[in-house]
Amino acid sequence: TNSRTTGRRLAILSASVGLPWANPSLFFAAFACLSLLVWGCGLMVAVAVSFFPSVRKVIGFAMRGLYLVSGVLFPLTVLPRQWAEVLSWNPLLQAIEMMREGVLGRASHPSVSLPFLALCAVASVFLGLALMRVLHRELEPA
Repeated sequence: TNSRTTGRRLAILSASVGLPWANPSLFFAAFACLSLLVWGCGLMVAVAVSFFPSVRKVIGFAMRGLYLVSGVLFPLTVLPRQWAEVLSWNPLLQAIEMMREGVLGRASHPSVSLPFLALCAVASVFLGLALMRVLHRELEPA
């Protein structure tokens, strides 16, 4: 679907510019987990917005905060150890670090773990689907 299309586009783009991938399987595993994580979070937010419409206003602020602590702007290895320990609990940061390692080949922080990311992704999808299933009669139609 959309994730596969994006993955193909990334592979074609990197091949066309001659970018060697250090570990493409790690990149695509992290990308798949990230896709599941985002989907599960989207389901949970959809349920929350259905019951509390004011949540839409909070989402923009939350997204800015997530952007700052996601690891997009900086690798986890350049942070002080204390900050890295705390921020490494963020599954979004874990996915970004693993995708960075898959492309660039630099070793990431020791606390970065694919099983942790996969567990977070599956848990978010499970929780999102469970909320949708349990509350489907109370949800507003779009």
